[in-house]
Amino acid sequence: MEKKTGVVLGVAGLLALSGAMTTASAVAIADGSYTLVINISPDLSDLGYPTVADVGTDGAWNTSLTVGLLPATGTSNGMFDEALSDVFGHTTIAGNGNAGEIGIVVSGGNISVTSFQVDSIGNTCCGTIAQYAYDASILSGTTTFGETSLDFSGRQAAMSVFPVFTDKQWGFNTFTTGSSTNIAGTVNGTPVANAGDLDGDGIDDYTATFVSAGAFTPEWGDFNGTPIIEVWNTQILSASPVPVPAAVWLFGSGLVGLLGLARYKN
Repeated sequence: MEKKTGVVLGVAGLLALSGAMTTASAVAIADGSYTLVINISPDLSDLGYPTVADVGTDGAWNTSLTVGLLPATGTSNGMFDEALSDVFGHTTIAGNGNAGEIGIVVSGGNISVTSFQVDSIGNTCCGTIAQYAYDASILSGTTTFGETSLDFSGRQAAMSVFPVFTDKQWGFNTFTTGSSTNIAGTVNGTPVANAGDLDGDGIDDYTATFVSAGAFTPEWGDFNGTPIIEVWNTQILSASPVPVPAAVWLFGSGLVGLLGLARYKN
């Protein structure tokens, strides 16, 4: 009887570990390193640099920027794949087929940022706008099934028509996939969804639409208070698997040993 009890306790321990893993998985994005890829605006796929992009209603957003109109309806400025380093004196990435790439690390529902760049928002009233971060570590976020949010208030931007605005903080609101109440009322993105293995590395990837609504901040001078909505339609591609903690391997080895010993005693 005691021998069987030992086996039952071992299995109970395994179930407890399984329960802990289930609890830990109550986040939208699993622990790991990722590249958050910002898709270009759909009507910019031919790189023809049109003046506007299509903007959907809540839940059907496309990558875009709307200035001076909340909520965003109809058309807005699109984001495209173009380097602006010669204009702004910082590096953006061109020719990779997307509008930006952000390196993130997810751990226990918390998001840290390792790199940040957004190529171009084209043909706005202020010219072309690029975004970047000299210190990506000041950016952060969180992820749950209900909402994934990105606090990117430390990012900066520059405008081609007004170079005096280079290195100004870009807006002030948090990107969200859930619901965020601000000066625009309620703005909804689309929750993070498991999209399977998009990049062929054998690890599941994700999709999500992040929306941020707010206004230009005082450091933008005459633009201060002008309402803006920014939308990122994204793919979240895995960059590396997270190793299983040594304690889990030790637990598993111990459990196998216990089961083997119990079987031997029988």
